[in-house]
Amino acid sequence: MQAVTVVFGSLSFLFLLTATVLMIASNCTVPTSDEIYFMRTTLSAALTREVLNLIPPSVAVFERITVRIGLLGYCINDTCTEYHLGYRLPALLMGGPIGLDFLSRETTTALVINPIFTAFSAACLVAFLLSIFLNKPAIVFVLLILNTIIGLICLIIDFTIFVRAYWLIRYSETAILGLVGVEYGSALWLMLASVILTILSTLFFAFTLRRGDDSRSKKAKRTADVTKDHENHRPLNLLGRAQRLTQRLLTFSTREPSYHLP
Repeated sequence: MQAVTVVFGSLSFLFLLTATVLMIASNCTVPTSDEIYFMRTTLSAALTREVLNLIPPSVAVFERITVRIGLLGYCINDTCTEYHLGYRLPALLMGGPIGLDFLSRETTTALVINPIFTAFSAACLVAFLLSIFLNKPAIVFVLLILNTIIGLICLIIDFTIFVRAYWLIRYSETAILGLVGVEYGSALWLMLASVILTILSTLFFAFTLRRGDDSRSKKAKRTADVTKDHENHRPLNLLGRAQRLTQRLLTFSTREPSYHLP
């Protein structure tokens, strides 16, 4: 049983470690990394004047416009914005419906839940390691439950934002005409995998905690049984000693006296 507890505890730690690494990678979106983003749209060169007016003069436009959406900014072709939390990206620039602003500053500010989830996962890792020396698994379990809740909130927010944007663009007029393409980015899948691993880590740790409690309760029960048996045999031992002492006294008293003649 002890070996099973160690195995499940080790798996819980590995799942949590992997989830934290995946979330760190998920946060390194554009403009930090060109290959990691939440969503990407590709707009054809058959552009209207309104779309061209939205593009900064520094952006080189050739056959198409590619917009990659990240955590702290976005990139248009090879030109990226500066790092800032909360940004506005016009839907028309991504080929979305005209007059619809589904990536507003307030909406993208909600993405701050991603680094919060990452930081809390890292804190759970540190608490996990400290619990090995301090023997405080209950505190780690509470932190893992909170981390799972934060991860689920992060999952709901991210998918609500980008799944809605995806389908609005996909069924827009420009997409129906074949002038725009849209796809999810790797950051969304990294975050999803991280949340799944976080849930598994919490479940495995709960199982480890349960097995540890069962092991301690069985050990305490065995100790109590041994103590009880010892106490039950103790009166019998005392009675046996008393009987042997009484028998010796009787033997000594009935022994004939010996006389020594001078």
